[in-house]
Amino acid sequence: MFKIHTPSKYRRYTPVVFGSADFHKAYFKPLLKSFGLTFVGDGGQVPHGWAPTDAGISQDPEEPDHPPWNHHPETGELLPGGKHTIDFVRDDLVRRFKLTPEEAEYVLQRSIDRYNQKHQDEYGDDSQHTLPNFDSSQWRKVHVGPWYEHNMETHMRKARRGEPQQPGGPRPLITYAYNQGNVEGGATGRWIDSGLIHMNQEIGEVLQELGAPADVVKDLNYVQYNGLKPGSLSGGLVQSISPRDGKEYLKTGILPSQYLSAEQEQQISEQRMHPEIHAHQIAELLPDSFYYPASFKIAAGGLTGEMLREELESMGLSHNYSDEDLKQMASTRALKLLFQNTHDINSDSGVGSVKMLTRGLLNDIDSHHDDETYSLHRNHIERAPTHEGTKFHKRANLVARKIGAHMSNAAGKLIAQGMSQEEAKEQVARKMRESKVNHYERAYQGPKEGLRKDVEGLIAGMMDITGHEKFSLGEIPTDAATQSIATPMPEFPHYAAPDHWGPGGHDRIALGEHEMAPTGDEVRVVPSYPRPQTTAPALPPQVPPMMDLGPPPLQQSNPTDLARRTIGNPVFPQGIPDLQGTFDPSGNIIVNRSLDVASGMDAIKKKIGYFDGFLRGLK
Repeated sequence: MFKIHTPSKYRRYTPVVFGSADFHKAYFKPLLKSFGLTFVGDGGQVPHGWAPTDAGISQDPEEPDHPPWNHHPETGELLPGGKHTIDFVRDDLVRRFKLTPEEAEYVLQRSIDRYNQKHQDEYGDDSQHTLPNFDSSQWRKVHVGPWYEHNMETHMRKARRGEPQQPGGPRPLITYAYNQGNVEGGATGRWIDSGLIHMNQEIGEVLQELGAPADVVKDLNYVQYNGLKPGSLSGGLVQSISPRDGKEYLKTGILPSQYLSAEQEQQISEQRMHPEIHAHQIAELLPDSFYYPASFKIAAGGLTGEMLREELESMGLSHNYSDEDLKQMASTRALKLLFQNTHDINSDSGVGSVKMLTRGLLNDIDSHHDDETYSLHRNHIERAPTHEGTKFHKRANLVARKIGAHMSNAAGKLIAQGMSQEEAKEQVARKMRESKVNHYERAYQGPKEGLRKDVEGLIAGMMDITGHEKFSLGEIPTDAATQSIATPMPEFPHYAAPDHWGPGGHDRIALGEHEMAPTGDEVRVVPSYPRPQTTAPALPPQVPPMMDLGPPPLQQSNPTDLARRTIGNPVFPQGIPDLQGTFDPSGNIIVNRSLDVASGMDAIKKKIGYFDGFLRGLK
């Protein structure tokens, strides 16, 4: 029996720093398009793409290939630190839920079985896209193909190519996907841009059945999406620049910190004129309208009084406010800025009361995101990492950073008109505090006596916990020619796979849907190879399961995998019980299998079952 242990700051956001453990978290959204890949292993940005040599690609179907991004882009030297997608997910489950490797592998195996059962239920013997077992080498071979929508129904997913590479062998499992298009100003062509995890939906289903809270499960990137980015799978060695960040770079000349080496980040930090900013540091600078209570509930899913009470308790911040007091406080836009998602205040699209109120405020101080001078000021201020003593929304400090940049931009305009640095900063702060701007007056009709004081008191308590003071600007940059901050961006080439990846070499690329096996309701591809005459090997005796798991799902395997499991392996030391092997029309063994792990199914459920309590700060 075991239980999940979760760090108290499990769900808190920390900006990614090169080389940190955060690179190994799977919280990065996958890309439909990519601006390009950069190699940061030499301390800077170098274009990265296909491995220039075939080192690390093995023709032996049982020998894993080297992870596809972990090579030097110029020499082809193989580099450590990378993981294939399924191993990354296994290790993340171990770290995140405090499972043993065997327990995490069991979760993935059940997810694979469930995925396969859905294909079997839909197509029966015509199923052509079942997945191999967790311990199969097929997961650790590099085969590249087209990406598909992460929310596509399981039975419609195409995971395999149409023809095997060896007579009698399985059709290749697509383990990686190439980019889905090019972005203006970025790299052109095709490159490997994500690692696929075909049973992402099933991982979520299994975790929830084992007791993991639904809101935690849905936040896992390998549950939400069917692909993980190079930053995670290469151990931070290679980064895929998002289209948004690439376009932003073209406008501002600077890349976000997750794309920078430690040396570059340190250099830029030393050049910045303003200190890092935390969201709660700007509370005193905001006008009264940010402290108006809402006269009625304006949106579902927003900050509530109960949620605010839980947040304050988790911070260790004591108070004597009633439920009604907290409800009114939670409705203020000052606290919503801290604890709720705020849409991009620099975007002309999108709505939201906090966003629109903030944009009106910035109008009042005469700063606009399309000002020619704005990027100069924005590059001189950075959001601070989320403090471990707070549980603010992961975008809160980013919003504060943009507000601080607008303050600097507004002050810069005043300095250009002849005002001194200190006078300009004081005038901007005064304009902000005294602004009469409001938005959505129907809901936010006016102030309530004493409410601003109470909310500011809570925020002051938060600053006591974190050791911060009210934000103040540093020196205002005024000369773009000498005070601009910029980061290098590689000149991306046009990418095309080297010959050793293609049909004349290792043949590791499915160029499109036409090279994938059809689903069972399409015209079937008749295999052009003889079906194997192998019969299933002798099976070990039945091992009683730790608890009733219901009817075991169907599972695909190849003969080598089956033999290896039968004689034992590190994941299932006694072999897999209750194996009944039959061949499908494509020559793959369909195995009906009942699983067992050393620690037991009930132990996994108990470990995950305690997760919710730890998440809520139970001692």
